[in-house]
Amino acid sequence: MHNQIRKALDDIQAEEALKQNTASFLHNRIYCNKAEKQRMPWYGSWLQYGRLATVTTCLCLLLVVFGFGGRSVYMEPVSAISVDVNPSIELGINRWDRVVSVEGYNEDGTALAEVLQEQLNIKYSNYADALDTLINSEYIIGYLENDGAVSITVLGSDDREREKMLSCINACGYMNRPNVSCHAGNHEEAEEAHEHGMSFGKYRAFLELQKLDATVTVEDVQGLSMREIQDRIEKLGGNVTEDTIGNMQHEGGCQEQNSGHSHNGKH
Repeated sequence: MHNQIRKALDDIQAEEALKQNTASFLHNRIYCNKAEKQRMPWYGSWLQYGRLATVTTCLCLLLVVFGFGGRSVYMEPVSAISVDVNPSIELGINRWDRVVSVEGYNEDGTALAEVLQEQLNIKYSNYADALDTLINSEYIIGYLENDGAVSITVLGSDDREREKMLSCINACGYMNRPNVSCHAGNHEEAEEAHEHGMSFGKYRAFLELQKLDATVTVEDVQGLSMREIQDRIEKLGGNVTEDTIGNMQHEGGCQEQNSGHSHNGKH
């Protein structure tokens, strides 16, 4: 059966990691705890048939979705999250709140993006879980322990989605760190940022600095860390957290989207 599942998935045009995870999931749903199932009473076989039917239905739906252009829908980012410390990266989020792309916007960011995909395996995970993994990883903790500032900027597909994402992220434990902040971005700023080869989170910080010092250029900040940009804003009398979500408490935010996701128990 496992070979049959694998063969069926081979016809789907999807990334190998996604197909392998799906095949393993379906195989485990059918065969896990096999000895225990054999000890079931007479009605256990009916439960087994019901479970098999459910798994078969899931497989059929998967074949339909990925076989009729669904892969392009699944892999299409509709929202994004920029994470800026010194590394600057952007996570592309699909309509099911899953990370479908990871892109670096400076040398450190490019290196970190590779680590996130190859070692931390955040691709296809829920974005809140991905952020939890990222911010609590050794790659970011080192910056935080040296007074680094982590800026998370959310770009939703629309205002409602943006607010939902902000509420979800703010409810997670890593937001309790004093040097982690969360902000809202907009599509116009994101387009301008990408034209300059910057993440929209860092570009947003540049715009805040430019309001206070009109002589500052994009080139001036491209090599700066978020802590350095924030220090310059504060030195000029600005408030780097004026549009930060702060201490809003929407305890259901992540849980509504991520049923079964623990975020290390920090909600």
